[in-house]
Amino acid sequence: MDGNGRWATSRGLPRNFGHKEGCKNIKEILNQCKSVGVKVLSLFAFSQENWKRPQEEINYIFKYIYEFLLENETYFGEQNIKLLVMGDTTKLPLGLQNILDRIIKKTMYYDGFIVNIGLNYGSQQEILRAINNIYKDNYKNSKVAAMNKDLKFADILPGYLLNFVNRAFPAQYHSVGTKAFQIAYRF
Repeated sequence: MDGNGRWATSRGLPRNFGHKEGCKNIKEILNQCKSVGVKVLSLFAFSQENWKRPQEEINYIFKYIYEFLLENETYFGEQNIKLLVMGDTTKLPLGLQNILDRIIKKTMYYDGFIVNIGLNYGSQQEILRAINNIYKDNYKNSKVAAMNKDLKFADILPGYLLNFVNRAFPAQYHSVGTKAFQIAYRF
């Protein structure tokens, strides 16, 4: 989902239009992934760096994500899709937190397909959280395996971590500050 605002701007449209169109396309992307055998889809919707955007844009992003989830809540069940969130959801609007919690609980045992939504996510914060947990544990589990348990979804189909490159603009390939540790050290 990273790049939707730039997509809209490049076409002379408001950034919010890009975010709205991005959310409209999620279901189609999900269906296409399933049709070619992809088992996990990670959508990087809102990184911790995105808090620097104008508040109005942030509000629209959360609104569109909320509306998508509300409109597709039953779809997750019908399609055997497990929803996961990587990131700190406590900073998100309460309505968005509630619908995420509800869908995550409903889909926790589904095993047909996994959708990871990155919300308020950043690799630096994830690594710091893992280090702090090792410190709190008095270094008893100070091995890579112990740190991996604190890295959100480090164990979910590592082979699918290969392609986290933003292709919105071919000249701007980057990994959007997400999953950097896992991408670097899982292969």
